Amino acid sequence: MRRPNRDSLQGKVKTTLYDARGHKKAMKSLAILTVFLLIPVAGCITEVEDADSQVEAETPSLDRMNIVAQTLDRDVDQYSEYNVLENSSGQNTLILWAASGCRGCHEWTEMIRESIANGSISNESNIITIQRYPSFDSRESFYEVFGNNSSDQYSPWPVLV
Repeated sequence: MRRPNRDSLQGKVKTTLYDARGHKKAMKSLAILTVFLLIPVAGCITEVEDADSQVEAETPSLDRMNIVAQTLDRDVDQYSEYNVLENSSGQNTLILWAASGCRGCHEWTEMIRESIANGSISNESNIITIQRYPSFDSRESFYEVFGNNSSDQYSPWPVLV
């Protein structure tokens, strides 16, 4: 059996490598071309009413959201049931969600109280504290922490439970 000529073997290998490289280059070019052709048609391509506009119309906006809850019924709470929208007189309300054992809540309460005392927050500001975990945190313990005048975390604004 005759052995193939070395030059003819190299030519075949080169041709095979050339074809593989050419195929890879063609595939890469095709992929790039496809991306450039698809970018302009991304998103809606027909004139159909936007479905999101219906969802937005059905979803209440933030200016219509409200919280109505019982208070600790102290003099400072003003009401036994507090309605945030009705009692805010159209002004913004600072809401502190709190728990009896929450150290950060205690610090925020103290900071807000100090800010009112030094005038950096107006006495006329709408501030409320809302019991965050009523199923785990009893009304009595919440009162002892945020409603009791002698507590370090006393809240001199409405407290909702």
